Amino acid sequence: MDPITSLLAGGMTSRLDSLDLLANNMSNASSAGYKADRERFSTFLSADLAQALATGEVEKATEVPMVEDRFTEFRQGALVETGLATDVALDGNGFFSVETPRGVRYTRAGRFHVERDGELRSREGYRVRVKETRDPKRLAADPTMPVRITPQGEIFQGENRLGVLDRVGFGRPDLLRKEEAVYFRAVDGMTEQARQTPVLSGNLEASNVDAAAGSFRLVETTRQFGMLNRAFTLHDGLQRSVIERVAKW
Repeated sequence: MDPITSLLAGGMTSRLDSLDLLANNMSNASSAGYKADRERFSTFLSADLAQALATGEVEKATEVPMVEDRFTEFRQGALVETGLATDVALDGNGFFSVETPRGVRYTRAGRFHVERDGELRSREGYRVRVKETRDPKRLAADPTMPVRITPQGEIFQGENRLGVLDRVGFGRPDLLRKEEAVYFRAVDGMTEQARQTPVLSGNLEASNVDAAAGSFRLVETTRQFGMLNRAFTLHDGLQRSVIERVAKW
């Protein structure tokens, strides 16, 4: 593949990766607790660059822009008042933890409810981890009675203290792997650290996606991809024309 084709193809690939990331951010802009994804760019060491470095013909080298990695921006989103006691937000660093069929997952999305089984569950039905419960294995809340959650994470029904919301953190939260938009999985070697982050009942943390900036970037990236695609098509046509002329000679 010639250097110009490599550059154009690499540019289009990186724009497609960016478009996928931006579209996912925009589709979750209204999801409580969602954290925006970002991309890190680097340059791919093409075969002709390696050869050029070996021969000293650096002017023939080609560096192709590529999306090297994605990372999650954990900046806290705005707090939105809902008035529902089981809607909770963390005012500071840390995560709620839930039990899923795949193991423990971590989230900032505090849209919880008391299920008929007496457990506090997430919107998806995952059991929210609660410590210091009267029954070691369950929250044992009465689903017919209102719940009160204090800034310390304590869960009350009337005067009965049922337990405390589990809040955890990590030394390197950037190593967490995102699942299902608002959930995160700890990789091997990561250890939970207990947190005392204040809990705001009757509030949800909004997504930290900047919708206006995201829309602008989406339009700009789409435009860039279109320009690269047209340039690729033009270059490909010129190459074909040269080959056809050579063949006629």
